[in-house]
Amino acid sequence: MRRRIAVFVYALLVLVLPAVPAIGHGFGLSANPDHPVADSFFHTYVSVEANEYHEGLMEGVFISRMEDQYGARTDMAAYRLSSYDSTVDAYWYATPVTYGVADATCMDLDTAPNPDQCRRTRIRFEEAWLESASLNQRRQGACHEIGHSVGFDDSVPEHQTGCMSNGPNGTLSSHEIGHINAQW
Repeated sequence: MRRRIAVFVYALLVLVLPAVPAIGHGFGLSANPDHPVADSFFHTYVSVEANEYHEGLMEGVFISRMEDQYGARTDMAAYRLSSYDSTVDAYWYATPVTYGVADATCMDLDTAPNPDQCRRTRIRFEEAWLESASLNQRRQGACHEIGHSVGFDDSVPEHQTGCMSNGPNGTLSSHEIGHINAQW
């Protein structure tokens, strides 16, 4: 009799309680075909921006997000290259038009020996946005787009704490850090 009551109560709770959305981040090609994971934990980056004004607005922000957030807070190793070469994992620049204020696209998908991993990601920021965005908005944008280069998709809000869910400070959440550390 107790077992029947327990089953009835459980069934009632399942039917009555509202569904709670799962907190999560699409991570890797199976979860998000637009952003495969990076090919290794060693994430090199460089700017190929030719406009000094745009570089001045974003270079320091990009470096701090890459090194203070991804390099210092995760198992990834972030390293800035002095110029573009065949080993760069993520490169950024400003452009007159993007799909939104910024985008990240895998430009070199590995097929062997590491299938479904991205060797190189292009990150573009819209020029007009760079010129009007606050420092916190630029931090958020850099953290978010670097996240795509690592393998994150846009995520559902996680109390707006992490940069993949548009958290206000352009920082990684513990949930995002956990995904990165589990991968590498």
